[in-house]
Amino acid sequence: SALLYSIAINSLISIVFFYFIRFLGITPKTNLFIFIIFVTILESAWRYLYNRLIAKSGYKNNTLIIGANPQSHNLYDFLLANPQLGYGALGIIDVEDSAVPRILENLIRQKNVSTLVLSPSVYKIPQIIDVFYRLLGFKINFFNLSDFYERVTGRVPLGAIDQTWFLGNLSEGGKRGYETGKRIFDFIFSLIFGVMSLVLYPFIILAIKLDSPGPVFYKQLRKGKAGKTFTMFKFRTMIKDAENYCGAVWARQNDQRITRAGKFLRKTRLDELPQLWNV
Repeated sequence: SALLYSIAINSLISIVFFYFIRFLGITPKTNLFIFIIFVTILESAWRYLYNRLIAKSGYKNNTLIIGANPQSHNLYDFLLANPQLGYGALGIIDVEDSAVPRILENLIRQKNVSTLVLSPSVYKIPQIIDVFYRLLGFKINFFNLSDFYERVTGRVPLGAIDQTWFLGNLSEGGKRGYETGKRIFDFIFSLIFGVMSLVLYPFIILAIKLDSPGPVFYKQLRKGKAGKTFTMFKFRTMIKDAENYCGAVWARQNDQRITRAGKFLRKTRLDELPQLWNV
């Protein structure tokens, strides 16, 4: 599905270059669609054959998950369903069993385990940690559950992360270069798109003023990065002083406070355009 999604996006970009940017003069245009068809067929066939060959080759990075919980079961099922990743899921060891520390070392040796995935509960059992230290010479790869889960699935298992995970992933000390580059990128593109969006402002303002009395813009204090307060601007989509009637509450389906023009602006997200200037 990721491959087909990627091909579809690139096909759309190619169509724009071939058909809508005329001064480039890219021809013949028919070849584009022939190329798209052939790439889709050949790439899909290659991926399919590659996955089948990997599955039949017998090579497996024998993987054992230590600690039973919903996330470890989800990971186990995912590895079984995706053999092309190369991880041979042997099973899940429940650390609640008192016999586990005694049999674990022999099990890992006998099954030629290459990768151990450790649930958070494992770190609280010194006897099991001692077993892992004795196995360091066997060149086994150790992963904590949240990191490995994210690595192979592309998702973060919310049930397997704790405060330590947040401190490690949200620390800002090593992101200064990235933050500076991102800020420059955000500023340039918000400026470009902000100027381009000014073309729509007269029509949006006219629709708001004709539909209901009140200001064109809605503004509200919000908290941004590091708790810094800023004034957020949007086009008004509700009746004037809507919060005076029921306080600041989330908009709901068939909300009577939303104007007719506001419904269209919210559906198309045009009410968010002034936030480009917030950036």
